[in-house]
Amino acid sequence: MTIPDTVTCIRLMDEYKMLNNIRHHSLVVARVADTLVAGLENESGSTPVP
Repeated sequence: MTIPDTVTCIRLMDEYKMLNNIRHHSLVVARVADTLVAGLENESGSTPVP
């Protein structure tokens, strides 16, 4: 599965008229995921996801 980049996600959110509260939640979840991956990279020295 290909994970879309942030620009593509924002475009899709606009295209499908995502409600602002859901958009905000989605962006917060993405930020948390990025933080977790960065922490795992620091611990293991490699990216934990493909």
